[in-house]
Amino acid sequence: MNTKTHATVSALTRGELARLTGCNAETIRYYEARGVLPAPRRAENGYRHYDRRHIAILNFIIQFRDLGFSLAQCRGLLSLEHDHSGQCQAVSKQIHSHIEVVERRIAELKGVASTLRAAAKKCSTDPAAQCHVLDILLQVETDESSGAKS
Repeated sequence: MNTKTHATVSALTRGELARLTGCNAETIRYYEARGVLPAPRRAENGYRHYDRRHIAILNFIIQFRDLGFSLAQCRGLLSLEHDHSGQCQAVSKQIHSHIEVVERRIAELKGVASTLRAAAKKCSTDPAAQCHVLDILLQVETDESSGAKS
């Protein structure tokens, strides 16, 4: 964490919070508007003052978003913070559910990679040669257009 003193960490501006966490200031505004990041206290001049808690929550959101969790899922996980009965089970359920989504996506991406490898094998290294992959795509397009009535 930054070397700011305790006093200044309890009165961060949005820009300072953005710099400390690496999160865009507009994204912080968005998270506040969506109720995921709690509203900061306001100074007499109306400026928002963020504190250590906002840093922790924002870092949590950033980490879980990087893991592919939706904003709604982050909100749900954060809401479990004060529910000490079954808290770990609820978090575990969310994580296991997300693991299933990630594993399905990995399988889909492996299929995409396999398709791309097969297409790349059909490509010639001869720069003057006609591309067979494009031939196939163009043939499909030609077949579809010839079946259409003019």
